[in-house]
Amino acid sequence: MSLDEDKVTRATEIAKAEELLPAWFIERMMNDTWFFGVLLDTGQMLGIEHINKVRQAANGDVWIDVEMLEHRQFRVEYLPDSWKGVNLLCSPTSRTDTSINTRHIVAVFDLADTSIWQIPKEESQ
Repeated sequence: MSLDEDKVTRATEIAKAEELLPAWFIERMMNDTWFFGVLLDTGQMLGIEHINKVRQAANGDVWIDVEMLEHRQFRVEYLPDSWKGVNLLCSPTSRTDTSINTRHIVAVFDLADTSIWQIPKEESQ
């Protein structure tokens, strides 16, 4: 598939996703890789970096397939003081694919400026 065909396919996927879940974050999070927080109805926060796909189950529930953040991708000490007690869920391994039932999402937001959370290469090895 050419780069132009890939862009058209991605644009089509995003348009379909916005029909299922018309929210500001769909287009941004399907086009961008960043550090996002997904606040769940349990009070836990799921750290993700990208939405891969939006799907609708047979029962009507809308699910988002995402790439979770790996636990070693950020430094918790850079979280604002007001977030110090938040339970941030990240993937404990390099297998980061996960699916979220959107009925459990309370809010979605940028976690922080990604550049301050990056671990220097020499520390991540």
